[in-house]
Amino acid sequence: MEKIDASFKGRSYYHCNDCDLIMADKASLPDPETEKSRYLLHQNEATDLGYVRFLSQLLEPLCAYICQGSSCLDYGCGPNPVLATMLREGGHHCELYDPYFYPLFPAGKFDVIVATECFEHFHQPLMDIEKVISKLASGGILAVMTDTWTDFTTFANWHYIRDVTHVSFYHLKTMALISEHFGLKPLYSDNKRVFIWQLIA
Repeated sequence: MEKIDASFKGRSYYHCNDCDLIMADKASLPDPETEKSRYLLHQNEATDLGYVRFLSQLLEPLCAYICQGSSCLDYGCGPNPVLATMLREGGHHCELYDPYFYPLFPAGKFDVIVATECFEHFHQPLMDIEKVISKLASGGILAVMTDTWTDFTTFANWHYIRDVTHVSFYHLKTMALISEHFGLKPLYSDNKRVFIWQLIA
């Protein structure tokens, strides 16, 4: 990885020329206490219509690809799993996983895994994404929401890097290579933050 001309509060960033992933300097990665404290500041509630609309960017296209009563996993759901509630209200079964708030890793595999505002927190993206996909049934659907970066000139001023827990930043090329590497068939994308894939049997 090569260091790029961008920093925020002393944190440096490195770019992979092969996949266009940008990672925060390893020395600046937050410890678990810092991460959990930050997540507890999130005020994400089912009564917040703005947040519900935000999640609907993923949920609305996802509903076109999943069957009624699908088994779902909200991966990295945080302390207030609003998306899981929305899925249950839509007639689906949904379990929860979050390393800090729902740490019991569920058994079995799922028809659908949703990971909203989750991938940017991964300290080891390849290993962490592999862990997510390990819970996906053959032919299952993976739906991801994470903002993607576009060019170096705007990266340094991008709001997304101002959250200390955001450490992995993906480009559209990165997402395409993730799809290829893990055998995921692209179903839908807004080419910005929403990506829906199917695990090829």
